[in-house]
Amino acid sequence: MVKINFGVSEFTKHFLKMRLWVGRQMDIHESGELPCITEIKYRNPDQANPQKYNFLNYTDVRESRYYTIPAVNFNIISSLSFNGVGVRSEDVVLIWIKERQEWIAVRHYKWPDTSLSMYPHTNESEKGPYSLDDYCKDMICKAYEIDLNKSEDPSKIEPSKLEKIIS
Repeated sequence: MVKINFGVSEFTKHFLKMRLWVGRQMDIHESGELPCITEIKYRNPDQANPQKYNFLNYTDVRESRYYTIPAVNFNIISSLSFNGVGVRSEDVVLIWIKERQEWIAVRHYKWPDTSLSMYPHTNESEKGPYSLDDYCKDMICKAYEIDLNKSEDPSKIEPSKLEKIIS
């Protein structure tokens, strides 16, 4: 089992004492099928702006220890929600899971305060893990600035190999 720890939201850090901090965590099985990411209204690929970065996987509550994992992030939505109360942002984080030898997708939500969040004490939450659909695979290619032929599946190519591909 691989544990992904997204850390503590800035909202939680600001409003709660450290002893109440809880990192948002997700367990990912090292093998087996994942459901495909669905029900997403994607932006035009030119507006999604995928960015590769190093995801900080925290190993303690105070966030003083972590290791990095290659990731790609792209924005889906930033809109008014719940009858105009608050602005919600939603993005997708694609994370390379070495133990699975594949990229996984996680939906990340951010609300203006905890009253709209899915979990108490934080204004952020995640859903997943998911396998990648074609749009997510395109976002990997766009982030790494590569052009793969249709027979190659970027969701199974490790980041160090993607870096070496020349389009």
